[in-house]
Amino acid sequence: MKSITLLDLHKSFGATPVLRGIDLQVTAGEFIVFVGPSGCGKSTLLRLIAGLDDPDQGRILIGDREVTHLPPPQRGVAMVFQSYALYPHMNVRRNIAFGMTLARESADTIDRRVHEVAHMLKIDTLLDRLPRELSGGQRQRVAIARAVARRPEVCLFDEPLSNLDAALRAHTRVELTRMHEALGTTVVYVTHDQTEAMTLADRLVVLDGGSVRQIGSPAEVYRAPADLFVAGFFGSPPMNLLAATADAGLARLANGSVLPIPAASVTGPVTLGIRPDDLRRVPAGDAARATTTGLDGTVLRVEELGEARLIHVALTDHSVVMIRDRESTWPARGEAVRLHAPPAHWHVFDAGGRRL
Repeated sequence: MKSITLLDLHKSFGATPVLRGIDLQVTAGEFIVFVGPSGCGKSTLLRLIAGLDDPDQGRILIGDREVTHLPPPQRGVAMVFQSYALYPHMNVRRNIAFGMTLARESADTIDRRVHEVAHMLKIDTLLDRLPRELSGGQRQRVAIARAVARRPEVCLFDEPLSNLDAALRAHTRVELTRMHEALGTTVVYVTHDQTEAMTLADRLVVLDGGSVRQIGSPAEVYRAPADLFVAGFFGSPPMNLLAATADAGLARLANGSVLPIPAASVTGPVTLGIRPDDLRRVPAGDAARATTTGLDGTVLRVEELGEARLIHVALTDHSVVMIRDRESTWPARGEAVRLHAPPAHWHVFDAGGRRL
């Protein structure tokens, strides 16, 4: 396993800048995930590490060795693409062994590693089948097995699960986690799927517009988003964001609602953020209904999720917030409600969008 160091990487396609000065240190053995909206530069960054594209500026190191201008075969990396890219005339065994055969590994080594990774990814009963005889999930696991069987210093994954259905994605995520724990390979993984990002990553790199917006553990990115972009992008459903004016530890919304916030020294325009899981309904008759520190609104829609409900509430200024709630009963559509959240659960962002 090797570390990866990216220093001031820039990349443009024609007059369009795609990466704008990326600096990143990936620890040896780490599972790091690049996540962001389409067009944010995450796949381009992966291709630069792989050597499939060249940066316009900057340096790439794998371990202590600079590889910025080395061709892909000399970098010690393996890559798994969104399309399986299996050889259709070769059975699973030969597909997995292909890279090791080219590297002139011994027959015993090839056989041992093929069976090792096939067992790890639960495809050991499929070794004699051709790709056309496999399901999509099985083909993707063969592609993963082919990559890791070579024992690369770095494994790169470019949205490898996006073609699978939800159940197969969940199953394959588990297999990927087990594989990483067993082999300890350094993994760089690209996805736009937040569930994949949160469940797989040791650390997340959130990208937008070719720049890094935040780097941190999944819990850090979710609980303490660095700015409004991360707050609005991360979470399903996303964080509720409300414009307000802050003064002396209180924030006043456009509709006159006043909320205590954990930023006593902030004054002026701010944006308040609250996760749907952190908002609660104030029961009818509760003493809190007699105060001004709450959000008044009307139930707009209730979505049943099975284990919970997703409630859309239109506030009196016509903005809409969402609440994920597990109460047994909820007011019906059109009924008035008051919402509240502990002050510590509110996120406060300044006029520039940075978290305070």
